[in-house]
Amino acid sequence: MTPFRFEEYNIILGKDQPEYSQLPAYKENSADGELIYCFKLSFLERLQVLFTGKIWTGVLTYNKPFQPTFNSVFKDDLISSKIGLIRRLYLFIDDMRERIDDNRFRRSFGDDFPSHGLN
Repeated sequence: MTPFRFEEYNIILGKDQPEYSQLPAYKENSADGELIYCFKLSFLERLQVLFTGKIWTGVLTYNKPFQPTFNSVFKDDLISSKIGLIRRLYLFIDDMRERIDDNRFRRSFGDDFPSHGLN
């Protein structure tokens, strides 16, 4: 999984900390201090989720009380989206192009997989 920079992000966690990967996130200015981030799965990870239906979560608590977490595959469960239908279609098409261009995707189908499918 890799951190995904989504439209609503307004902060980058770990920005000036080379020991950590940068994590784009949306920080809600509220009393709860809600922080939302997104990861993009590789093609092989997507297959794993398809066949097992499982996503694992690990949290470092540093032996402090556990903070509530919420996982979803739907952004609207966490951020009410203002993206219209046409924008969603463009995002879907871009995502499909990325999948086809992904070398891991081609490797899994061998050299016979066409590289010019959606262009």
